Amino acid sequence: MLTVASVIDPLRAANRLSGHTLFSWKVYATSGYTIRLTGGVELRADDVFDNVKGGDVFIAIASFNQSTNASASVVQQLARVASRFKIVGGVEAGTWLLARAGLANAHKVTTHWEDLDKLASRHERVNVQPDRFVIDRKLWTCGGASPALDMMLELIRRQHDNAIALQVASVFIYDQTHASTDPQTVHSLGTMAHKEPRIASAVRLMEANIEEPITTKAIASQLNISVRTLEQRFKQQLGKTPGEYYLGIRLISARKLVLDTPLSIQEISVLSGFSSQSSFSRAFKNKYGISPQSLRGSFG
Repeated sequence: MLTVASVIDPLRAANRLSGHTLFSWKVYATSGYTIRLTGGVELRADDVFDNVKGGDVFIAIASFNQSTNASASVVQQLARVASRFKIVGGVEAGTWLLARAGLANAHKVTTHWEDLDKLASRHERVNVQPDRFVIDRKLWTCGGASPALDMMLELIRRQHDNAIALQVASVFIYDQTHASTDPQTVHSLGTMAHKEPRIASAVRLMEANIEEPITTKAIASQLNISVRTLEQRFKQQLGKTPGEYYLGIRLISARKLVLDTPLSIQEISVLSGFSSQSSFSRAFKNKYGISPQSLRGSFG
């Protein structure tokens, strides 16, 4: 229910705030006109999937048991329908449907953190990322309800402007501080805590030492493993070196400070563990494609 609401309600709010119909939408069911959501609530569809014509954006929303609830014929039809839309999205297990339809081949995508490894192993031609949401050409995918809201705010921003997107975020008392490339936090410490507890412990050490970063050697020492082993495990599980991952955590923290506080860029660079403002700005721009000064200015 929350995932469906995270997709539809931001559009409704954008219409109300603007005083105009910026967005219109229809809900299509893959079978019949009633969709029974996982919470037991029934949602009435506007039409059946067979009658999808085309439009600007098509978003496939799916949750548990997509493999049995979406038949092969539905997946085949999805492959045909996708060509009729400028943007094709997958929310949570909706990404699985895109992958099954062959639409995600050679694309970067994401899904819920519980399914990241499974999706990557099942569909080897799909480039699975642990990000909150991923935009790769016409394909938009996200990891769940909260990332879906992030993704819809980005859609509103691109289709109209940043001001209306910020107003919509405010309506839901939502701090719009998540970049698409921010990791799904539960992924790193959820499945990782069971699969690779030492990697999870390393991430916790990093998160606890933002202002004064500790070296990879120091982290390895605290975990009683070699630097080489730590680096290998990070590469295997997260696709990055410990240093690269650590830098990402620090920059995520910095981005929140840029957007949510009146601190100067110099103060933020210090709180984020950088030796100089210039090195901070350079690293920030490499990750987000915009300088911290410009980002703060664009959000007014």
